[in-house]
Amino acid sequence: MNLVPNEIKEVAAHEMSLEIAAKNPAVKMMDLKTPIYGNDPNEIIKHRFLYRGGICILSGATGAGKSSFTMQWAINLAGGDSHFGLLVGDCYYRKGMKVIVIQAENDEGDLAEQRDGVLKVIPPDVIDRASGNLQFITMPDASGESFAVRLKAICQVHEPDVVFIDPVFSFLGGDNSAQKDVSHFVRNLLLPVLMEHKVAAILMHHVNKPKAKKDQVDSGSYHMAGSAEWANAARCALSIECVGNGVFALTATKRGDRLWWRDLEDNKCLKRYIAHHGGLDDDGRPIIAWRDAEADEIPDDAEGGKKGKVTVKDVVRSIPKDGSITSGELLEAVMRLTDASKSAVRERMSEALQLELLEVMKVGRTAYYSEKVK
Repeated sequence: MNLVPNEIKEVAAHEMSLEIAAKNPAVKMMDLKTPIYGNDPNEIIKHRFLYRGGICILSGATGAGKSSFTMQWAINLAGGDSHFGLLVGDCYYRKGMKVIVIQAENDEGDLAEQRDGVLKVIPPDVIDRASGNLQFITMPDASGESFAVRLKAICQVHEPDVVFIDPVFSFLGGDNSAQKDVSHFVRNLLLPVLMEHKVAAILMHHVNKPKAKKDQVDSGSYHMAGSAEWANAARCALSIECVGNGVFALTATKRGDRLWWRDLEDNKCLKRYIAHHGGLDDDGRPIIAWRDAEADEIPDDAEGGKKGKVTVKDVVRSIPKDGSITSGELLEAVMRLTDASKSAVRERMSEALQLELLEVMKVGRTAYYSEKVK
């Protein structure tokens, strides 16, 4: 026997509908707020490449150095400085932002070594700001729903602007190749927390292992291991791919146009070249950090293989009058002039030295070329 009048049921149902709808409020078309470029607190990486509530995914092969890249990027973000062309939003430039690295693989010693190496290549003022803004959380015991619960608590307590999740495999709690599992983790668990707390996330991910030496890793958004949902759900994507001995291509595989990168000829590009530092500290230990690659370190085929002709005279006339130029700058200048490959330009540079048309002086690791005075 139904003792509740139908009109009361209808009111209750309507109130429940209002409550449910309020969780995802509707916004009228003309009420959508246009971003304020240059003064937008939601902008983490210019020009809206990454913003609060969004995901950036960085993929690279095992052993490439993603953890040290994470350390260097995290310190730069926390210190309000740019990182290999990834410009921080104007609201955070030289101010910094709160950054938390959630990781599951490195022990305290590994983290400290990476930190010590990076601190040797970062300006002191950036370090000062980062020291109060950057924190690390080691979490080898949470995945899936339990990770989402902990992430929500971390956001509530620490109120970060950016969280790094390294590696995201450790926290998935499902089949990396199954779209259902990846979609549930990224879209139903991770993104709601990020959007609610207005936090940007940078996920460190692995790439598919090439089946043979001749099989090159595709630099597109879908070259990362597992389901394509990783790339689909991410707002932007970057990849690190080895192109030579300690030299890597940093490629903006998704939303890269927003970075406004330019090549040596001032053309739009989606790729920059970076390298392992390669130096030693005062105690003779390797410096674990990244730097911009020198022009003469980048293989010819990494830039498409230029085929123009070059002569010794082209090399000599590319040197400033009554001045000197580094080997990398000279290489770039001659390549721009002749459209020749690196190997061809290097041969002519060597020939010019043998003919005593040039002289070279080394300062540290850098070689400076000048025209030989006769």
